[in-house]
Amino acid sequence: MTIIPYKSENEYAVSKNISNFLETNRVNEILKKSNAKKEQGIPVLRVFGLLMLVLFTGKSLNRLIGENSVGFSKDTVYRFINSIRIQWQTFIALLAATVIANIISLTSKTRINALILDDTINKRNRSKKVELLARVKDHSDGKYYKGFRCLTAAFSDGNTLVPTGFNVLSSQNEKARLHEQKDGIDKRTNGYKRRAKAKMSMYDAAYELVSSAQKSSIPFSHVLFDSWFSMPVMFRTMRGFNVHGVGMLKNTPKVLYKFGNKAYTLQRLHGLVKGKILNDKDVYSITVTLCGDGKDKSDLRLKIVFVNDKRAKNNWCAVATTDLSLTDEQILVLYARRWDIEVFFKMCKEHLGFAKDFQTRSYDAVTASVAIVFARYIMLAVEVRSNTDKRTGGDLFFLVYDEIRERETIDALKLFWEYIKMTVSVFIENSEELTLFQTLFMNNLPECLKGLMLQAGCES
Repeated sequence: MTIIPYKSENEYAVSKNISNFLETNRVNEILKKSNAKKEQGIPVLRVFGLLMLVLFTGKSLNRLIGENSVGFSKDTVYRFINSIRIQWQTFIALLAATVIANIISLTSKTRINALILDDTINKRNRSKKVELLARVKDHSDGKYYKGFRCLTAAFSDGNTLVPTGFNVLSSQNEKARLHEQKDGIDKRTNGYKRRAKAKMSMYDAAYELVSSAQKSSIPFSHVLFDSWFSMPVMFRTMRGFNVHGVGMLKNTPKVLYKFGNKAYTLQRLHGLVKGKILNDKDVYSITVTLCGDGKDKSDLRLKIVFVNDKRAKNNWCAVATTDLSLTDEQILVLYARRWDIEVFFKMCKEHLGFAKDFQTRSYDAVTASVAIVFARYIMLAVEVRSNTDKRTGGDLFFLVYDEIRERETIDALKLFWEYIKMTVSVFIENSEELTLFQTLFMNNLPECLKGLMLQAGCES
């Protein structure tokens, strides 16, 4: 399948990994369902294929297009990523559903499938007039940055993580937004709708991601989240979606848990059970009740597992879930999967061009760049799952990178060989002597170049 048109004077062969991924998962159909349709003469899949490929070439998009090797101009690419019609969240959801349907058969039916919720900072510190740019707090270091908060939902079966949806959030607070959206956007378009969703609260955006995953037939029974989301309203809402929440509780005096006939804070609860933890163990669980008000809220049973750190007396944490059937060990093992999304964010930022691909002012382009990065990760995740040897996503990134660089070298050698034959044929007219020259030339090449020349079809 050809994604990028070739020119004999300067070819860029598409990685077979990328081509196979696009074809196997019917990405062309998914793009159409996401309202990514051809407006002029260039097929959408060719433009998307280039955006998937460009990171692995080691060259910038401008340089790649400037070499006249892709068959269309930079304006075509920017029209594509700035489109207000394409629904990128739908694209990622449909792509994830297709990939998950293929890998779900590889795991046991008793395996618990989970959806992980977390966010990361999309930093744009050098930007000034990007649409909906805001000041957002990075909870890892407590500092504020210019940019967006990228809330992400990801499927995990314990082996493979696949992002299923995202929302590039600005800020609900108008004063925290450094630049507003541009005027004149048709309210019926996807572009207008995603700008409205960018101003949602973190909790509302999280609920929408869970709902979207269910509508896309993503199979999961538990939702994992950290202490940022672990409030009573989150556990209640997850039960409303008919799934169980699993999260680390925040030690706050505002939330009370009913144990016995009294209500306690999390700190007080830990004080009650601390003495019951045996010396040979470091965990202890109790079942508490989140009391409702009898109108909109009903009582909710919650199992809390307290974990003590033997190295520090006052260092402890509490993991809670509404699934009372799970053992203490199962709860902790399941919650430990949440770390996979941190590895996912690190991979996207260090290798896949997160917040680096495009420096534009359009909010549509910001959203498109996140979707393209996630698509690259999904491709690598599929490759990791398909390979028998235990290679990480980073290993496969460099494998694809080296493959494309090698193809460029082969194309250059092929072009060089054509020039050699054309030049020599001017002086050697006898075909037998020309064949002899070619044989001697090939035999005297270093082994590394000889192998590449043979791949290029330059054998005599």
